[in-house]
Amino acid sequence: MLFLRADLSGVKIGLGEPVKVMGAINLSPESFYKGSVAKDPDEALRRAERMVEEGASIIDVGGMSTAPY
Repeated sequence: MLFLRADLSGVKIGLGEPVKVMGAINLSPESFYKGSVAKDPDEALRRAERMVEEGASIIDVGGMSTAPY
C-alpha cells in the first residue's frame, strides 16, 4: 500500500500526521469567491498573518483565477 507524505518547508503532511488548516488568499480580482481577494500586497500580508494567528499551517496564495466564467 502506498502512503503519501510530504514536507512542505517544514510542515509535514500526509498519513500519520495531524490534520492541517490551510488558508486561501486570492490576488486576482476576478476570483470566484470575492471574500478571499486581497486588494494589495499589504492586505494579503495582513490576512496571511491573521490566518497563521488563527491556526493555519499552510497559506495558499492564488495569483490567477480559475473561475468558470
